[in-house]
Formats: sequence, structure tokens, C-alpha cells
Amino acid sequence: MELNRATEIVQKRANGVDPFTDERFPSTMNVSEKYYWRTNVSCERQVKRWARAVLTLLVLFFLSGFACARQTDAYPQGVRPGNGYPGNLEKYDVSPELKRNMERFDLQASWFWRAPIDSSNYHHDRDRCPLNEMPYLLYTPKRGQKAVPMVLYFGGAGEHGTNLVDQFHQTTVFSKLTSSEFQKQHPCYVFAPMLPKDGSLRGGLPETPSTLSDLVCDAMYAVIQSLNSPSVDTNRLYLTGLSFGGGVAYELPCLYRGRFAASVPVSSLQTAFMIPKTQPGNYWLLYNEDSYRSEPSKKSLVDLERTVKERGGDFRVATFPEVGHNAWDKAWREDCVWDWMFSKTADGTPVDLASTSGAR
Repeated sequence: MELNRATEIVQKRANGVDPFTDERFPSTMNVSEKYYWRTNVSCERQVKRWARAVLTLLVLFFLSGFACARQTDAYPQGVRPGNGYPGNLEKYDVSPELKRNMERFDLQASWFWRAPIDSSNYHHDRDRCPLNEMPYLLYTPKRGQKAVPMVLYFGGAGEHGTNLVDQFHQTTVFSKLTSSEFQKQHPCYVFAPMLPKDGSLRGGLPETPSTLSDLVCDAMYAVIQSLNSPSVDTNRLYLTGLSFGGGVAYELPCLYRGRFAASVPVSSLQTAFMIPKTQPGNYWLLYNEDSYRSEPSKKSLVDLERTVKERGGDFRVATFPEVGHNAWDKAWREDCVWDWMFSKTADGTPVDLASTSGAR
């Protein structure tokens, strides 16, 4: 085989043909000129190959961009789920027991029914989000026209489902946030969506929303758009929650970077892996001292605090000398925590607390 190839090369050279490119040498070339001529021809061919490759990539990039545009256009008004996908706010059937609880804190109950989503453009994970609708409670501040913040509250696993009566298993947060004293200092809306049973909001990766997190945000934006007296300051969306809900208060800023101004998770931990590389969020964690004494928990907390601070966020911790899981009854009574929360904005601009407090 090698002998035949050598013979072929010799014959091509004798006939004035480049044995490697099959190009015919000009008759006046010497050996050195033939070498450089062959090199130049090879370079020209390589440039042409690269040019074709670049052109192919540009065409593919254009086509992929066109496909993405078509996919976005497939959503109503071009809005992807999780960013204000359309839906309807409907009346909730209020039982006598629910009515009594709502009247204690001047709350309203409603449903958010999200419009159907084309499954060819969006994967609705029914195992982690079995519903496309969500009931919620809402407190509306008694104020003038100046935009005010909104606090999103998430209960624990025992407060999941569609029966809003269960949202009142824990009432400290409602008692605190809807009191006249608090509203005079920090007027705000309180939005308490009820997560479905057996649902999971975890995204698994930073800035990778889940089906349930998208539903929560779509419900939030639908409620915000319905409010105008006063309107909602979307630069001051705050999160708090207990246990499972504390995990949600961690998770949402990680899934939607730069959307939420501050979080107060209670009796819950997050992994440093989920913290975005920029705009990591602002957190004040509160828990009972005996909750996270194991070495893995201590290390996880240290890593979380370091990561948030290194990436430009604020991370604070407060503990109570108590045993058991319930730290929220004390946590939500701490005025300094709420003062800290209401001093934060999503874009980092300072808040003039003097102009936002006081009755009108």
C-alpha cells in the first residue's frame, strides 16, 4: 500500500502535478517555488473552508434567533410564564370560618386562574406544580396614591392546598403587618399566595425557574396590575416565609435575579450554590439556636453568608435561645428586621423612609 502511494506521488510530480492538492504546477516553477505555491493554495483552501463555516454558523444563528422569536411570539403578548403571563382574578368562595379570619386582619380572598399555555412552547411539570391556578389572601393599605411596597408571605407545608382557612394556622405575620401601628410606619400590601399540596418550587439551578415559581410570579403580577390606589412599587417587593415558606423566600431571588428587594426567611436554609453571581439578593435569616447545630448545617450557613456578601448582597443572621422549629412568632415581632427590609430596593437605590411612612 505504501509502495503504491509512493509510486503515485513520483508519477504526479513527473507530470507536473502537486501530489497533495492535485493542482498542476506552472511549468516555470522550481522546487522551492512549487513548495510555496502548494502552501499558498492550501492556505487559500483553508480560508475558504473557514469562510464557509462562519457563514454556516451565521445562518444557523439567524435561524435560531428567528425560532426563539417565534417561540416568544407564541406566548400571549409575547410574555413568558413567570413574567406576567395573562390570567384572571376570580372570586373565592368564602366560608363563614374563612370570613371570620379574614375580618380579623382586613383581608380579601381571590383566585388567580392562569390562561392555558401551549405545551409545545412551555413544559408544565405537573408532578411539581399540579395546578394552573392559585388562591391567595391580600391586604390593601389604607393610603393615598403614592406607590407602596408589597410583602409576599409563604406559609409552611401545613398551609398548602386550596382551602384558605389553612393560611391562618400561623397568624403572627398577619397580625404584625396589618396592624395600624405597622402600616403607619411601613404602609404596604400583603400578598399571601397558597401553594398547592405536594408542589415543589425549587428550581435546581440558579436563574432556572420552576413551573410553580412561574405560577407564583404570574399571580403576583396579575394582582399588582389590578391595584392602583395605591399602586405597587415593584422596586420594593419583599419576601418572608416560615419553614417551607422560608425556603421559598430564599429561592425566588435566586430564580429571578434582581426582581426582589429583600427576604426574611425563618427556620430555613439555602445552599450557596443557588446564589446568582450578580445581584445575589439581601437576606435576614432568623431561627432558634438549636436548629442548625450540626457541622454540615454550620458549614452550609457560613458558605451561604460568605457567598452572598462576596457577590454584593447583604446577609444577616439572628437567633433566639429557644428550642423547636417555631422561630416565626418571635421573628416577625422584631421591628428592626422590618425596618431593615423596608430600607432595601431591588436596584439598590436608597429609600427615603421619612417620605414613605406616616398616615395620609
